Amino acid sequence: MSVELQSALLIPVPDAEPLVGELRASLDPSAVAGVPAHVSLLYPFAPPDAIAEATLDDLRTMFGASTAFRFSLTNTAWFGDEVLYLTPEPAAPFVWMTERLAARFPDHLPYGGVFDQLVPHLTVAMQGTSEVEDRLQVGLPIAAVADEVHLMVEGDDGRWSVRERFPLGVRA
Repeated sequence: MSVELQSALLIPVPDAEPLVGELRASLDPSAVAGVPAHVSLLYPFAPPDAIAEATLDDLRTMFGASTAFRFSLTNTAWFGDEVLYLTPEPAAPFVWMTERLAARFPDHLPYGGVFDQLVPHLTVAMQGTSEVEDRLQVGLPIAAVADEVHLMVEGDDGRWSVRERFPLGVRA
């Protein structure tokens, strides 16, 4: 039985790495698998082998018509009692981009459609603690720029890599 590989569209946040990199490496399995600090736009996306050139062209056009924007990671928050994340402000550009992607690719809803509300976030820990949260809060806010989207794909070895980078505001 084979496992279907996954892909994701995300906005990398390299400015967060000095604060969250070490924590993510020990508390977020996606970091160990090669996924950088990021805010997800659409996960899961299409299986890597099903992403055709026409889909890449659509993404190039969509992101090329979008505008780069500044944001800050301002606070910590929790999903339930375990998943600790940072909140981006403003959140609206992330929601807008995700809604556009979901409308364009209705077979690939954010998080498989299991959540009623979009909550842009940068996951730090899948099993966070109040000590980890305290450590994060000391380093906030973090100023960042969303200027590109990465299409990341999972390989047969479970590692993730960038298949394509889509600069925001660069029309094809």
